[in-house]
Amino acid sequence: WDHALKGKFTSDTTIKAEYTQYGDVIAVGPNVEKPAGYVTVTFSAGEHGKLSGTTSYYVNPKKETDLSGQAPEVAAEIGYKFTKWDHALKGKFTSDTTIKA
Repeated sequence: WDHALKGKFTSDTTIKAEYTQYGDVIAVGPNVEKPAGYVTVTFSAGEHGKLSGTTSYYVNPKKETDLSGQAPEVAAEIGYKFTKWDHALKGKFTSDTTIKA
């Protein structure tokens, strides 16, 4: 609110709500609440590797987003090479999605 809601009002007063706009991509964390309407995109290592970095994000389903810069590092097991993700990293994510290495 742009004014305190407590106290004595001695004249007509208009109190306006203030809003903070969320980003289109938000890293999931211990103190991060999922915004209403957002979907969860989770990166998975698959069978022959490990991931380092953030692996889950809340994404605005109404916006086209590019998760290329947020994708975690992939470390392939010995004898394997990471080649690609099984889902495009750019586009609209309209439901919860898991992207596997």
